[in-house]
Amino acid sequence: MTILQARCPAVAACALLAAATLAGAEPPEHWRAEGRRELARSVDAVRAPDWRHARNVILFVGDGMGLTTIDAARILEGQRAGEAGEDHELSFETFPYLALARTYNTNQQSPDSAGTMTAMVTGVKTRAGVLSVGGGVLRGQVDGLAGHSLPTILELAEDRGLATGIVTTTRVTHATPAALYAHVSERNWESDADLSDEARAAGVADIARQLVEQPHGDGPDVVLGGGRCWFLPQGASDAICPGGRRRDGRDLLAAWRERTGGTVVGDASALRAAVDAGASGILGLFTASHMRYEHDRRAEPGGEPSLTAMTDAAIRALARDPDGFLLVVEGGRIDHAHHGTNAFHALDDTIELARAVARARELTDERDTLIVVTADHGHPMTMSGYATRGAAILGLVRGNDVRGLPRLRYDVAADGKPFTILGYNEGRGSRAARPPADPKQVQEPDYRQEATVPLSSGTHSAEDVPVYASGPWAHLFQRTVEQSFVFDAMLAALGWSDAIGETSASGSGTPQAPRGLLTVAEALAARFSPVVLVRDTISSLGPLTREPQRVTLDDLVRYHGHPCDGLVVAAAGIAHGLSRLFPDGVVDRTDVIAATNASACYGDVAAYLTGARHRYGSLVVDRKLGDAWILARRSTGEAIRVRLRDGIKPAELPALEARLRAADCPPELIARVQDLQRRFALDVLSRPPADAFDVERLERFPYSSGKPRPDTAKRTCPAP
Repeated sequence: MTILQARCPAVAACALLAAATLAGAEPPEHWRAEGRRELARSVDAVRAPDWRHARNVILFVGDGMGLTTIDAARILEGQRAGEAGEDHELSFETFPYLALARTYNTNQQSPDSAGTMTAMVTGVKTRAGVLSVGGGVLRGQVDGLAGHSLPTILELAEDRGLATGIVTTTRVTHATPAALYAHVSERNWESDADLSDEARAAGVADIARQLVEQPHGDGPDVVLGGGRCWFLPQGASDAICPGGRRRDGRDLLAAWRERTGGTVVGDASALRAAVDAGASGILGLFTASHMRYEHDRRAEPGGEPSLTAMTDAAIRALARDPDGFLLVVEGGRIDHAHHGTNAFHALDDTIELARAVARARELTDERDTLIVVTADHGHPMTMSGYATRGAAILGLVRGNDVRGLPRLRYDVAADGKPFTILGYNEGRGSRAARPPADPKQVQEPDYRQEATVPLSSGTHSAEDVPVYASGPWAHLFQRTVEQSFVFDAMLAALGWSDAIGETSASGSGTPQAPRGLLTVAEALAARFSPVVLVRDTISSLGPLTREPQRVTLDDLVRYHGHPCDGLVVAAAGIAHGLSRLFPDGVVDRTDVIAATNASACYGDVAAYLTGARHRYGSLVVDRKLGDAWILARRSTGEAIRVRLRDGIKPAELPALEARLRAADCPPELIARVQDLQRRFALDVLSRPPADAFDVERLERFPYSSGKPRPDTAKRTCPAP
């Protein structure tokens, strides 16, 4: 018998212990190589922030998925793959950007899910227990609610024509998903049977009814989760719901079909069929109440889809919309397991959420889809003891001996009994007299970890939660933020934010500049802020960069010296023209010749984006061009004229600008002109380029373009 066999007779435990023993002997070069890999990832993240606006946004919320939960789930997933586990990564831990979010509610230090989700989807922190209403509303209040509803990101997306979806493993009327569409002072009013007498008398619409009667757009296009009985009347039943809960006699499933023309499904095969058939809307309610924990679903899948399968179906259905989509996915039962001090199901459902994130990233393009992964709050679960590396995360603490090798026996507490690595500060696992812990029993799916303070249900914790992000504008997540910032960042990524850059970095509300001046931040945040991919100038030395470089308004401002309407209009117009000349999306700056008017703003933008230069004869100045540019490719002879459409520039602006140039003018007039210029620039950036500019094909470039640049002219290479 080997030493390891003597130490751990269980085969699985032996494998983990062997991995731990080997893991502790990595040579120094292993860690140096790991450091270089992490450095490269970090440099890539900070070098190239993606200012392109997102077409799609997906928000993943692990309900109760705090830092300790992520840490332990990472280890468990790694150990299931035969690794030690500590150096494993969940799918979203590879995302390039990370922030921490403060989770408190306005009236509560340790938050509740209704208030935290409201913050993330409306941008406004509020009280515990209320859904998408302001902090002036008390929990359970039924009168005086007018004017307190907060628009949600799903409602904004519906108003702008995007497809929208909700996926959850809880009831779809539960607090986290409900914050997206319901405005109510009590999170528990999920059906009319749950309303207080006062609320019923006041005609308050319950949460299920608000989902079906959603007034924005056509309502969510895809809704998948549990809670079928909350939509059926008392006395009604089907294969999934043994008895409806509604007292008003309404069948909300039928009402939803009638309103949307969509399909109601109840199992995984019907969901797949609806997606394949291109259903106009899908309401999938797969269980009577909450869906099962992922481990239980895997053991007896029946017709219940996994969170990954629901995410896959939702994305494939929503991606058909040419205007893009917003999808919110909740791993809701992580929280339920933690409330029961059950680490197994909490970690297993976290791993399933990570699988769903990985599937979402596979199905979408990182260049046009922002994915954000976060939690609404954490739980007071801890990892304790000095367990050896690779120790089974759901098991008992086994430490190292004086040599740093795994001990023969489990560690024991002051009462002489072993204890688990994972435990809770409070909850249902509290035991007045600790029974001896069995190494196998503590790893069973339904085992409740020990808790210090006895409570009928564990509480949430007040700790910050991580926010992981990948895709356009993901670089906004780089510091500790209020949880409500998640909403602002998603709006900025979609190009819907008009508040970016309005206040100082201190957040004091002090203006950075007079209101009339355009800021770089708000120009970048505009919906159609241009982003151009260019190949850097090729000289006699060959290509100067391996990959195309991304040019944004930020780069142009640094080159030109300041943001202004001239720079913005020229950038938008020239970028639009270059997209016609280079349909592959990458501009070869050695292949472009250009003509612009005498404006320094227009000239700087033309030179930077096209690589054309007056000294080489490839950049022509023609004062008669006005708000137009002529661009051509040397290699193909193609030439186009790009012109700002009539009526977009404010009619009074040219005359006012001429007055400012001719004489000293009062500050009021200067401020008025600056504000007009700012509004003009943002108006251009708010339009699709084809709506702002006309493009005309020309037979040829109408100017003498000069000779090729000296550094690119072909010549015979001299013999060595």
